[in-house]
Amino acid sequence: MRATETLATMECSDDIPSPWSNREQPPALLVNAIQSFVEPQRLSVVYEFCGHGLGRLLHDEPNIVHIGRPGVGVELRSGMFFTIEPMINLGKPQVKPLDDGWTAVTRDRSLSARFEHSLGVTATGCEVFTLSKRNAEKVPGAPEVA
Repeated sequence: MRATETLATMECSDDIPSPWSNREQPPALLVNAIQSFVEPQRLSVVYEFCGHGLGRLLHDEPNIVHIGRPGVGVELRSGMFFTIEPMINLGKPQVKPLDDGWTAVTRDRSLSARFEHSLGVTATGCEVFTLSKRNAEKVPGAPEVA
């Protein structure tokens, strides 16, 4: 399975816990699910990049890592707004930043794919602000998108 197909599957899979289905689930459980889903397919999750809080700064606290152990991570609280944005490689997880300070390439020159979702935690659960109408229909528990 190619990295882009894996990402599409991850966005719509019943096998990965939905961050919006249980606000008590810390992001570490979600990222462990991402790692657990990707690595058995002989793909890798880049360690150097992470999701992040969205607030007064574009890249704010907390950092949301995409690898980890179940049960470890940031506790979700009402009012939090953050991203998940794993980078999945067909090869090894190591990347090399380029001189422009923004672009990164895989060290082994393998192909890579990435997606990003912005999530908000409310008093009644989580909301994904970046679901398209097409993908929202495939995601269990996702809110209806107009």
